[in-house]
Parts: sequence; structure tokens; C-alpha cells
Amino acid sequence: MLDFGQDKFCYTDNPNALLLRSMSVNPIYQGYAKQALDKALLTAFCKAYVPKCDEIVLGVNHANVTAQKVYEKVGFKKCQRTYLGQAGVQFVYSLAL
Repeated sequence: MLDFGQDKFCYTDNPNALLLRSMSVNPIYQGYAKQALDKALLTAFCKAYVPKCDEIVLGVNHANVTAQKVYEKVGFKKCQRTYLGQAGVQFVYSLAL
């Protein structure tokens, strides 16, 4: 789920960013996560529906190393910023479009 609301400011100061609020993939379909996060597809989607978007940000739980690796493989960069979520410390990741 992509969110253009005010919650994104917990993760970035960029008013043109979208927050990737949640992404869930059934374990038997894990290979599709990388395809869904393909930068070219995300860029095309954002340009079509949210033309001002130039960044996607997200938070991933510090203990969820598997998700961190997936985001890094598709081009997300780990930021210095962290966010304290309901489930603990979230590492902030960013993908410039």
C-alpha cells in the first residue's frame, strides 16, 4: 500500500515522497516481491498516478533482516534516520525515482 499522506514525514522531509506503508507476500510467492518492487515499474506507476512523486520511503523492523535484504536488492538505500514504531525500531529505506 502506497500512502501520500502526512505519515510519510516520520520517514522523510520530502513533500513529494510516497510511503510504502505495507507489503506482504505469502512465503510460497517470495520471488514476486522483487518483481513488485522493480524500480522501473514503481517509477511508471508513480508517474502515471502521482506525478510529483520522486521518492518512495519505508520503514522495516530492525529484526526483519530478510525484508531488509529484499529492499536493498531492488535498490532501496538504508538511511541514517530511524523511526520508533509499534513493533520497535524501524530502519528507514529510500528509493529515489
